[in-house]
Amino acid sequence: SILPPDIVVLDAAEADRDFSARHSAKSKIYIYRILQGYIPDPFERNYSWNIHKELDTESMKECLRMIEGTHDFSAFRAAGGPPVSPVRTIYEASLEKKGRIVELKFFANGFLYHMVRNLVGTLANVGMGRTSVQRFGEIMASLDRNQAGATAPAQGLYLYKVNY
Repeated sequence: SILPPDIVVLDAAEADRDFSARHSAKSKIYIYRILQGYIPDPFERNYSWNIHKELDTESMKECLRMIEGTHDFSAFRAAGGPPVSPVRTIYEASLEKKGRIVELKFFANGFLYHMVRNLVGTLANVGMGRTSVQRFGEIMASLDRNQAGATAPAQGLYLYKVNY
């Protein structure tokens, strides 16, 4: 009853004393939404990143296949994050088109600070033709954040699920 109306609790259970919502997670799923096209959508304005261009989603899908598996994601790590290992395992990275919305899904054992938004910023460059699929692979292998794209805006990012 004290939660805001945009949060709904479906189930609750008592947790162990050493439980941490952040550190006890076994895996997470993030979704990032991009609205493509020149005509803005006032209903999506706060809930997706509007890119004023049709994206090459097939090239973006090729890049998503590259990030699946266990890799060092230093190229997509933001400054200011905690000093943790940059190695993560992405179990699934996918793209689905829903009308003008491009929905990117990332399912992994964990994520670095701003990792999803940095990946999306670089993937968007591929989708807009600014970066080739081959260059995306080179950026990932470089482990150099300065070579990757800009951080995508926050309004398209959603923490979809946390598995404990």
